[in-house]
Amino acid sequence: MTFDLEKRRLEIGFGRKSALELVDTAQQFQVGVGRSSPMLAAPSLNGRSADEETLRAPMTQDITTQEAIKQLEQHFGSREGMLTHNLTMLSSSGQPADITFYKRKPLINVQISTKIAAARLYGLEDQLPKILKRIPFSNGVVASLAEIWTVNPMPIGGFTDEELAAVDLTQGEERQGPNGETLRKMIRKTYQCKSRKETDYYLRRWIAS
Repeated sequence: MTFDLEKRRLEIGFGRKSALELVDTAQQFQVGVGRSSPMLAAPSLNGRSADEETLRAPMTQDITTQEAIKQLEQHFGSREGMLTHNLTMLSSSGQPADITFYKRKPLINVQISTKIAAARLYGLEDQLPKILKRIPFSNGVVASLAEIWTVNPMPIGGFTDEELAAVDLTQGEERQGPNGETLRKMIRKTYQCKSRKETDYYLRRWIAS
């Protein structure tokens, strides 16, 4: 496994690693252990965000999944920092996502308001904390960053019934959680599923994405 800050992603050697490790590592970091930590202020440096400035340096190295999680925390500062970064990217691109919350049902296949990306793009970072307290989503729901548990990007074109049906659900039994939880258990918990059928549906979405 390599963690490539230049490309803003973990790169997986598929010969030995599961294809799900890329998204699972980010999921582990988002799920975390529920601890509170300060949100990134994201100051500008020479017209670039702190993220962009750091990402300019080539920093690719072979690391384990846990080391990757540690580097994610070091780079983004906190899980809230990573959530803010992901929301900014999705706000800019218009790509939909599933948004899960600590105390409410998830939002499925929604887009994030362009206000977040606009604040970063036009150097209005001082407005970002206010925006993140009331984030508008494409279905009309408004939520704060503090309520969000995970941000799970989904394909722009969605899924066909055939694609979802073809998903191998046995991958959900892999232990990918920060405390050894299976992927199925993490999906059931973060999506607040009430039945196995509901869990299977969101597990298929996660794997297919």
